Amino acid sequence: MEWIYGGIFSLIIGLGVGLFIGRRLSSHPFQEAKESKVAFLTGFRYLLSNEPDRAIEAFMKAVSLDTDTVETYFALASLFRDKGEIERAIRIHQSIITRPHLEPEIRLQALYDLALDYKKAGLLDRAINTFKEVIRKDPAKKEAYLELANLYQSLKDWQAAYEIIERLSKFTKEDYSLMLAHFLVEIGKKHQKEGNKKEAESFYKKAIKTNKKCTDAYLHLGDLYFEEKNFKKAFNIWENVIELTPEYSFLVYSRLEKHFSEIKD
Repeated sequence: MEWIYGGIFSLIIGLGVGLFIGRRLSSHPFQEAKESKVAFLTGFRYLLSNEPDRAIEAFMKAVSLDTDTVETYFALASLFRDKGEIERAIRIHQSIITRPHLEPEIRLQALYDLALDYKKAGLLDRAINTFKEVIRKDPAKKEAYLELANLYQSLKDWQAAYEIIERLSKFTKEDYSLMLAHFLVEIGKKHQKEGNKKEAESFYKKAIKTNKKCTDAYLHLGDLYFEEKNFKKAFNIWENVIELTPEYSFLVYSRLEKHFSEIKD
């Protein structure tokens, strides 16, 4: 069902079905406008009834009757992307972007959708650069920040992911502290793996300061102290998990069982 919502979202992105139909009726001969409207609405019905191939056929007919309307092109591109025909989706979005006299918000949406195309195609560098361009043009485009952070996570570029969500949290004033803490823990784990224990400890502590219920931060900080034979400090840190997030207490108990065994206590 995911392709349906993607298609519907692209189809109605602030443009409106009514506006779409009204413009067509006023700018074409009556018969042609009528046929185009019927084809569009038919495609929309197929879209809602989970028949993507028939929806594509109907939308293709609609654009053959009226090449000026971007709404149908958005719907087609979304369908192509969800069906895995990424090159066709990319070409459509690129053609929308290059249209003269296009409203800025429509061009921006086409650019955002193009970034989604690149992501789906595995062209991650292009996707990242395109999402960055979207943010430059509209710093309020929340979805672009989240998509960009998701891409950085897939590349394990935790610092970049942290920075983009930090920017988003400052802009929206929304609470992304748990996500930010997660990224800090991942940075800390990287330092710990490389033997940079002081840096790792610093990032784990920063994660806890960012969100005191970040279970991973306590667990890995405790592990770090245990590796350094500072058993009391490790146990004290792990106790925070039991107090703050008791639903994850089993993660502490398994560590205690293992480590008490190791120190023969």
